[in-house]
Amino acid sequence: MITTLSVTAESGVRPTFGRLDCLAAANQTIRNVVYPTVGGTSVRVRLTNRYGTRPVTFDQVTVGQPNGAKTPVTFGGGTSVTLAAGVDVVTAPHVGTSVALGDSITDGTGTADNSNTRWSDALFARIAAGQPGQLQAVTNSGIGGNEVTLDRQPPYFGVSAQHRLDADVLDQPGVSLVLVAEGINDLTASNIPADEVIGGLRDLVDRTHAAGLKIVGLTITPCGGYGVCGAGPLAQRAIVNSWIRTSGAFDAVVDFDAVVRDPANPDHLLAAYDSGDHLHPNAAAYQQLADAMDLRQLDRLVDRHPR
Repeated sequence: MITTLSVTAESGVRPTFGRLDCLAAANQTIRNVVYPTVGGTSVRVRLTNRYGTRPVTFDQVTVGQPNGAKTPVTFGGGTSVTLAAGVDVVTAPHVGTSVALGDSITDGTGTADNSNTRWSDALFARIAAGQPGQLQAVTNSGIGGNEVTLDRQPPYFGVSAQHRLDADVLDQPGVSLVLVAEGINDLTASNIPADEVIGGLRDLVDRTHAAGLKIVGLTITPCGGYGVCGAGPLAQRAIVNSWIRTSGAFDAVVDFDAVVRDPANPDHLLAAYDSGDHLHPNAAAYQQLADAMDLRQLDRLVDRHPR
């Protein structure tokens, strides 16, 4: 069994921005269009009420295909399932999944909705177009506003990467490699010092290694010109990035910062790669980030006997 798509659970409710208000989703049908990175002949579905405060009932769940065909999903033989607060349920159960753990830059902020042009999508496209290897699927566990060390408020920014590593990464079926791109929000939104961010990243490394997996560190991209990214956070970013590059803690490093920064103004994104807010890269930049990854190197890191 391989994980080809993951959607990270969040506590709280984000502003709707014109979309469905999940608190009002009673007696309604919700359709999620999914973009799996590897095909197959069967599907395993996980539903969660991990951060809920009361039970939630799914009266019916179906898996549809582009041709309109629908297949009912069953849980213990029944089509309806009620999840108590804090509970997940998985339908009855491949190998070679890489999980991207990150924040809004991993989640694809700066690209068009439903365009599937995040760096993780572009990475999978390269894998799919190349020679067969250990790398197969790439799933995205990015949450906008997420931090390495702090469970931010409002809670829809998600619990910290340290607190969600098990549920969102290590406990996913078929996980073989972890890619981590986090830290910018710790430094800017919460003014967490570099040494604490480094400590949090080291914790992710140690726990991933303890699970028998390899982990790749991705440097923090520039944010000069963004409202809360002043001289202090930029200096702390340089310290964290230096540690990512030189500490040897990670099994490999991809220098995202070097790919998208302005050579003439290294604390800023190159104008051609700036989505407009000076923090989030655009689709062209995400493609460059994916292109910077050495697929042969990543393939050598993949666990041949994943969880």
